[in-house]
Amino acid sequence: MTTAIIAAIASIATALASGGLWAYLASRRTASGQVATTPAETLWLQMQSILTSALARADKAEEQRDKLLDGYAQIAPTLASIDSSLRKLLDVTATTQGSDPP
Repeated sequence: MTTAIIAAIASIATALASGGLWAYLASRRTASGQVATTPAETLWLQMQSILTSALARADKAEEQRDKLLDGYAQIAPTLASIDSSLRKLLDVTATTQGSDPP
């Protein structure tokens, strides 16, 4: 009698386990790759919005950086010319006053 009870319990457990496993696999297959819950979906949409915004800001910052670098590249020769002229002027001034330039 004990063997019959154990066999009955084992068959019920097997049936429940296989049914539960089948239900799990079926639901996993239909929900694979999808965010099904409302809070998770909301969070996902917010995250995508934040990411899009951050990427747009990064692109804008790169454009501004490039413009500044172009501006500095155009100004650098002018500043070098002014520096050279000031050094020559300082040399001429120091020579006319009879002292050595610094």
